Amino acid sequence: MRRNFNNYSNATTTHDKKYPRFTYFGNFVVNRSSQQFTDEQINTLNMGLNYAVTTTPNIREHYHHQKKRNPEVRVAKKLKEKPVYYVKADKGNKVFIMDKEDYDNQRLDKINNGPYRQQRNDPLPEIVKRANRTIKECQPALGDCIGKLRTSSSTLQRIKGQPKIHKPETEMREIITANGSPTEKIAKWLVTEFQRMPIKFPSRSVSSTREFVEHLKHREN
Repeated sequence: MRRNFNNYSNATTTHDKKYPRFTYFGNFVVNRSSQQFTDEQINTLNMGLNYAVTTTPNIREHYHHQKKRNPEVRVAKKLKEKPVYYVKADKGNKVFIMDKEDYDNQRLDKINNGPYRQQRNDPLPEIVKRANRTIKECQPALGDCIGKLRTSSSTLQRIKGQPKIHKPETEMREIITANGSPTEKIAKWLVTEFQRMPIKFPSRSVSSTREFVEHLKHREN
C-alpha cells in the first residue's frame, strides 16, 4: 500500500531527559538519529524498506537523448550517504532511523551483556557437518528433496537488532538471521511442510523443544 505524506511541517517530536528524542513523520517513519531529512526523502522511506526504486529510463526521454535521472534514484543515493541505519521496528512496519554509532553500540552492548560467549575456533565447519549428517539420516523420509536442503558456501548466523519503539527505554530485540546459514533451507522446508498439515497447531509458538515433540506425537496419533 502506498503511503503519501505530502506535508511534514506538522511532524510531532517527543523529547524527554530520560528517554531519547523521537520525530514521528505520520504513522510510519520514526527518526531517532541526529540527521535531518527532506520531504522527498521521507516520502521515499514512507514506501517501506522493501520498496524498489525504478531505475529504468523513460523511453521517450531516452529516444531524444535526454539523460534525465529518475528523482527517486537521486533521493535514494542521498539516503545511503547518511551515517544512519534504516531498520524495521520490532512492532508493526515502522521504519526506524538510527545513527550508525548508536545502533552499533547498542548491539555490542547486547552481545557483551547477553547469553553469548566467544568461540576459540570457527564453529561453522562443525555446524555444516551436523546439518549434513542430519539430512543424510532423514533421507528415507525426505526422498528426492534431500539435495535441496543443503546450502553451498554457508555462513554463520548473524545478529541484528530491532528497536522496541513501543517501550520508553527503546531497547533492541536481538534477531538471529539464518540467511545463508547451513540450516536456512531446512528451516524453510519445515515451515512449508507445517503449513501443508491438514490439522494445524492451535498456536504457532511452543515454550520448549519437549512441548514441540509432544505436539508432533499428538498429530501422529
